[in-house]
Amino acid sequence: MPTAGFDMATVHLLVTGCYRSGTTLLEKLLHAHPSACIASQAFPVLFFMAKEAFLESRQIQRRYPLDHLFGESEYSPADWTAFLENYEMTSQDVQQLFDRLEQYTDGLWTPQVLQLRDALKPGAFAEVLQRLLQLTSEMLGGRQARVWGDKEILCEEYIPFLIQQGTRVVVSVRDPRDMITSLDYRERDNLTGGHRPLLYSLRAWRKSLAYCLAHEGTANFHWLRYEDLVQHTERELHRLAEFLEVEPFPDQVAEGAIYGQDGTQWLGNSSFQDQPGIAIGSIGRYREALPEATLRYIEALCFPEMVAAGYPLAGDGRLDDSVVQSMSEPRSEIHAKFPADYSYAPHRIEDELARRTMLAAPRDALTVEQKRQWFLWETAYERLRAKT
Repeated sequence: MPTAGFDMATVHLLVTGCYRSGTTLLEKLLHAHPSACIASQAFPVLFFMAKEAFLESRQIQRRYPLDHLFGESEYSPADWTAFLENYEMTSQDVQQLFDRLEQYTDGLWTPQVLQLRDALKPGAFAEVLQRLLQLTSEMLGGRQARVWGDKEILCEEYIPFLIQQGTRVVVSVRDPRDMITSLDYRERDNLTGGHRPLLYSLRAWRKSLAYCLAHEGTANFHWLRYEDLVQHTERELHRLAEFLEVEPFPDQVAEGAIYGQDGTQWLGNSSFQDQPGIAIGSIGRYREALPEATLRYIEALCFPEMVAAGYPLAGDGRLDDSVVQSMSEPRSEIHAKFPADYSYAPHRIEDELARRTMLAAPRDALTVEQKRQWFLWETAYERLRAKT
């Protein structure tokens, strides 16, 4: 039944954030709303393909198409957004999308999407995405839903383009210490692939927060902290309902069991144990799990962002030789895409030290390009500078 006071136009939604940051819980809670149908990583390859096409158009090679972006000097967010505005997916691209989805066994959490191959038509990227959201929602039984959405991690780079096109975006951010605990000190497989260096994952986390700081208060954008979603669920769901312009969430969504898109009870995707319903046990687990040297390294690398996001530090956040020399990777085997010394190589640590110095320097000492390269957005730089 239509809800009084709301425009009943369809809302297209992307839920994103860094890995192990509560995006799946957020997606499940959103899907529980009577007016929403949110898929779970239904077409991750779509977002890889578009970025790959952009990089190829500029003859740029990167480790991952969706990288952490710190130090990126060969293109700007404006260049990327301009590309998306003109990016057309051909029939061959659509077929390649589904061919690659068939091979994407670890991350394709909604394999039913493969049956949509013949229904998806070529077109502008924004049109293809919205059509996929519609087809996926209808496939999951949400034909009458007002909100058609999908959860995909690491897609923050799409935020400027999507919100400009009218698609809404919600980002979940988590305490980086708990994110690393879940990612690298896990007790069971969490399907995040090979272990990336600690510095790389922390830069990916900083990227996520930079996009939040830069776009907070912008139309069609909303972000929240995982800790707030778990500890103040009713409040956060109320804010989400207002953002999506739908009726309030039913009380049982915050209080009862959580169900997946297939109708079965969802027991969470914790790296440690099953957690039916909303549980706070994952908050602060780093206190028992992280070695002191790792904790100091995380806080040193993420100090400005942690302060801006409201995460109190256990130490002083100082970045010096002792912090770097005492750290070790959480796992002995590092993903083959990375050198073994990635997290403590002198040139990378020098970059990190320079970045911290930039925040203390006078504003006019930095060029706009320096602010973009090391803080991703000038707005994010200003927010961090004001907090540290």
